[in-house]
Amino acid sequence: MKNLKSIGIICLLSATLLFVCVPSASAQAVMQTQKPTVVNPGLQLKLALPDITVAVNMKLRRPQPAFAGKGLGLAPGVLIGNQVQIVVKNIGNAKSGEFFVDLVLSSDTRIPVQFATYSPVFQEDVLLKGGRLSVRNLAPGGTQTLNLPGDCRIPDKIRPGTYYLAAVADAGKTVKESNEHNNLATRRITIPPAPVPITINTIGQTGVWPSGSGHFEVSVGGSGFSATVGNKVVRIGTRDFGAANMEAWSDTGAIVWLPYDFPLGTRYNIRVRENGQTISNVKQNVLLYMDISGGEFCIPGGNCAITEAPAGTNIQMSGLFGATQGNCLVKFGGVSAQVVSWSNPTIEFVLPNLPPGQYPVFIEKNGERVSFQVSFGIAVP
Repeated sequence: MKNLKSIGIICLLSATLLFVCVPSASAQAVMQTQKPTVVNPGLQLKLALPDITVAVNMKLRRPQPAFAGKGLGLAPGVLIGNQVQIVVKNIGNAKSGEFFVDLVLSSDTRIPVQFATYSPVFQEDVLLKGGRLSVRNLAPGGTQTLNLPGDCRIPDKIRPGTYYLAAVADAGKTVKESNEHNNLATRRITIPPAPVPITINTIGQTGVWPSGSGHFEVSVGGSGFSATVGNKVVRIGTRDFGAANMEAWSDTGAIVWLPYDFPLGTRYNIRVRENGQTISNVKQNVLLYMDISGGEFCIPGGNCAITEAPAGTNIQMSGLFGATQGNCLVKFGGVSAQVVSWSNPTIEFVLPNLPPGQYPVFIEKNGERVSFQVSFGIAVP
């Protein structure tokens, strides 16, 4: 009897489970016709993140050489701070916060997006001097142009060839961006072979006096000048003299004519330069003499080309002296003559009271002779 009750309970439970687990035919029909819910894509929320892009702009100034098809031409050690700009832009939809941009130099375009290391000589992916720049809170859609310091330069000891200037945005990876793969921009440049050095051995000076007016010529002699002047200049002090001022140019030297107002009686450093770079040794502290050798002596308002006059006579001496006297003296036989007037090209002075005879005449400045020397006589009264 107990077994029959157990069998009855089991059957009752099985029937109940079957009723719960098996849906009716009408319920199955409803489930088959029900459509899934679709979310409108326009209602989905986008995560607000910045997105930093970068570009490298070059503004090379002449006469910096350019190599067609080979990128921009630069030389080892050349300053590029005023010739390169980095432009960063936030194309995302949130402020960027603060981040850094590195300007690096590489031999290829496989530049790691990370902080670079500075070195004054070239190494792969080297950070250029002053090439780490900061940007703060760049707004969505905002653009910022970064200027490099003036002493940013191409590293020394770099071999000729093709290289890449690269701007690496967010080099420290401090900004979470919607796109982390557009933080690098490159610009191809060319490092040309070093020019053959020019050797300067001698400096000569000549005064030229055609038809009563004069100019001064400086001859620079040596080797390796090449057959044509091209972009080369002779720098005297801080002034450059190129093809327009060349009386002659050859592989062994150049003759430069100086403007009428060029200051003479002064010491200068003289060198040859090309494309902003010195390509010769430097002749230092070269004295360019004032020229009186091609001039003449005259009595004011009277005779010229005289060779003597009595002591106490006013004499006009022509030459290339410079517009003002400054600390200069007219030395006549070792005596300082009284200067009446000074101009370029005439000095008027009074013959000192010396015995008759021939005497050396030159210009002295600060105890040093700064002109060519000529002779003039004190006549018998």
